[in-house]
Amino acid sequence: MSRAKRGKEIEALINRQIRLWETMAQPVVATEDVLTGGAQKFGPYVTISRFIGTAGDEIARKVAERPGWQLFDREIVEYIANESRVRR
Repeated sequence: MSRAKRGKEIEALINRQIRLWETMAQPVVATEDVLTGGAQKFGPYVTISRFIGTAGDEIARKVAERPGWQLFDREIVEYIANESRVRR
């Protein structure tokens, strides 16, 4: 692969990441809750993997405590599985 082509690929990756950061920096927009008719605010979110031996559960609890965020564990997986009618 030529240096010029590799340089263009790297520049494209950088531009994509910058656009992602710009999108993430935009204010969170409240959306209308279809079921209740009230406004809901979404984000920000933190996702933590729970591989065996990583203490992901404990880390997630501690991360959620500091800013007072609500912690979701298996509830989201169960909700998505139920809504999609698939197994967890």
